[in-house]
Amino acid sequence: MPIDPGPDEVLLKLNVTGLCYSDIHYMLNDLGTGKMSDCGVRSPGHEGAGVVVKVGSNVTDVKVGDRGGVKPVWGTCGSCRMCWDHRTEMYCPKVKMTGLHCPGMNPEIKNLLL
Repeated sequence: MPIDPGPDEVLLKLNVTGLCYSDIHYMLNDLGTGKMSDCGVRSPGHEGAGVVVKVGSNVTDVKVGDRGGVKPVWGTCGSCRMCWDHRTEMYCPKVKMTGLHCPGMNPEIKNLLL
């Protein structure tokens, strides 16, 4: 379990998480995206919300006690055509989906990169 956020991260204590049908698809591998277990991920769920409990040393615009949420898309390349259109960033060739390519929202505490 993460204890201290990195310098550009916050530590979020999750109050709620979501498990939707796309998580079931990832578990069953019926979309052809690969199974969670093939990616080394053991915790599904790609939506979560909670309260900030710690902030990294470089974080200036978020404070302890603020509410926060986690998007389904954990990361993208940020430079392709898909990324520049916020409606299609999930189709970036380098997308990292929360709950598929990185751990999902079922753990109680989550480090978030800002």
